[in-house]
Amino acid sequence: KECAKIQKELEKQGLTVHLDDRSDYSPGWKFNEWELKGIPLRVELGPKDLAAKKAMVARRDTGEKRAVAITKVATEVPTLLDNIHKNLFTKAKKHLKESIVQTDNLKDAGKIIKKGKIVYAPWCAETSCEELFKERTGAKSLNSPFKQPKLPKKCFQCTENATAWFYFGKSY
Repeated sequence: KECAKIQKELEKQGLTVHLDDRSDYSPGWKFNEWELKGIPLRVELGPKDLAAKKAMVARRDTGEKRAVAITKVATEVPTLLDNIHKNLFTKAKKHLKESIVQTDNLKDAGKIIKKGKIVYAPWCAETSCEELFKERTGAKSLNSPFKQPKLPKKCFQCTENATAWFYFGKSY
């Protein structure tokens, strides 16, 4: 009864809530199933939690788990989801920044790609040049930034004049 009440309060705030009240699975099995599905936040309500008028709230991104008063769950969850979003976005931005390596020569570009990173290099924008690079490394052109730094004269791979800085990488 208390679970359904909390579910309705959270849904009123526009959140998607699933009450997993299956009795044929253990809590650990259900926690794992929902984590594999990518659910960012889990609210646990067991008999002991209900007796203490608290709910356990578990974050998927950090693994942090803490008790929250049942009366505060509906106000805490949106804040926690916002924090999870900010945390994941910050991690992703940092990872992307650390994954981009600038070079102006083919030898280094090949090494960068082998390390699973993204090459940022001056390119002539010729299809034949890209095909050759793809053959050698398995990487392809990804995109080009709107703001272009000053270009060196030559493409990182061939002897043609470079026309733009480009990102190259493997798509998995």
